[in-house]
Amino acid sequence: MANIVQPKTVVVTDSDGVARKITKIVPFSDGGVAIMVPYHEANTGWLLKMPFNYGVAGAHLVPIGESTEYSAEDRVKLTYHPSGFVQFSGEKPGKIISGLDATGKPKGLGILTNPLSSPISSGPSFGIVAWGLSEFQSFTGGADVLTFSNHEMYYRGCKPGTENAIAIECFVLPPRYWAGVRQLSSGELKLSMCFRDFEASRAVLDLKVIPLASNSFLGILANHVTVGFKPASGFTLNGPGESTAGDVKHVLLAIYPGTIREDLEKIASLKHTSEQRPLENDCTIPDATKH
Repeated sequence: MANIVQPKTVVVTDSDGVARKITKIVPFSDGGVAIMVPYHEANTGWLLKMPFNYGVAGAHLVPIGESTEYSAEDRVKLTYHPSGFVQFSGEKPGKIISGLDATGKPKGLGILTNPLSSPISSGPSFGIVAWGLSEFQSFTGGADVLTFSNHEMYYRGCKPGTENAIAIECFVLPPRYWAGVRQLSSGELKLSMCFRDFEASRAVLDLKVIPLASNSFLGILANHVTVGFKPASGFTLNGPGESTAGDVKHVLLAIYPGTIREDLEKIASLKHTSEQRPLENDCTIPDATKH
């Protein structure tokens, strides 16, 4: 019988000391996992399958003309299946085109990455950037929560007093990494480790652990970051790079509110099958997709 792992809500403390619900992580009985952001009111999104150069450090421009882009009239979740198929689908079933067609190709926005049994090691498997935290629901109590207080969060690309957003990074780690996990007196599971390509490569980072139904597990970091998005509040949701050779790999990215994209209404929606019409432009992607 498969192990049953309960969904976890990730909570962070904002600059005013208020606990805010940011994301829900939902492990599946087959070992897969989904991540969603149901605690923000934005429901119009800009979805992209875009090339990302893992050989370039820091934020950099990505030509939109090289990306596949859609609009979404509902919030999406990112699902990572055990096979390595990663896709956007609707937070509510039936709202967003998703799944595979008869030939095995994604119907909507999806990529094939490493299977969960041997996940990517170049960076996080998926993550969220959230800003304007006062617009996220406050946390007033409950079980099945993973909480990050200010003293448990790191500073990525900023220093104390300059941050205006948080980044949640989730790493799928294979079973052998259980050898480094310990259980605290609070019952929380924690893994301390270094990352070879991290900016502070000799720093030891503490990851909070969520078991998956398989023997793999999630290691989760929370970071202070600085972003320059025009909307006062919103979030991004991104997935792993596809399993192809070379530094440039396609990744999935969702941005809410999608109105950050000019002429969003001219882009085909994943709610229907109209032909996509990409617009030529550039955008700066914050460096929260990799270490």
